[in-house]
Amino acid sequence: MGWTYKVHGGVAAGLGAVVLALAALSWVPAAAPLLESQWLGVTAFALAFLSHLSAFARVAVARADKHTLGRAFRCLPGRVRAGLVALIVAGVAMTVFDMVGARGL
Repeated sequence: MGWTYKVHGGVAAGLGAVVLALAALSWVPAAAPLLESQWLGVTAFALAFLSHLSAFARVAVARADKHTLGRAFRCLPGRVRAGLVALIVAGVAMTVFDMVGARGL
């Protein structure tokens, strides 16, 4: 895998971690006044959108299929793969907890 893919993946993982941290901070009652501004959500959405758009463009230009994408993930070092899986699990867990909490209200 080329170094540009690794850089792109690292930037996307970093942005994802920042967005997850901000989402987790929104659950802390003391941090609520800090997170009430609308620019934070808009910025997080814009960064995630640009990251996804560039990833989809790279996949389309490379004409990659599922097998190629799976091989690209498997060639990453074990700690990096574990970190990415942890980000995915944390995002899904936070979404589920938020949906369950909202339903209870």
